[in-house]
Amino acid sequence: RSNVAELPPAVVHCFTGTRRDAIEYIDRGFYIGITGFILKNTEGAEEVKTLLRDGVIPIEKIMIETDAPYLGFANSRDAFLEGE
Repeated sequence: RSNVAELPPAVVHCFTGTRRDAIEYIDRGFYIGITGFILKNTEGAEEVKTLLRDGVIPIEKIMIETDAPYLGFANSRDAFLEGE
C-alpha cells in the first residue's frame, strides 16, 4: 500500500470483483474497467451492477472496455466471424 502513490494511473481490467475489492481499488486511486460482463446472468455480474447502481464505483472512476469480440457470450465470436 505504501507504494501506491508512486504508481501511474492504472485500470483494473475487466473488473469482476466484490464490493470490498472495488472499495480497495478506488481507495488506491485505480480506475475500474467495466465490460460486457455486466450483461451476463451470473452472480458476479449482478454484484458489479449493484456496485454501479449504488455508486460504490463512482462515475469518474469507470473505464468502459469493449474487448469485442473476445469477451462476448457463448458462440458470439463464432457468429461475428461468420458474418464477415
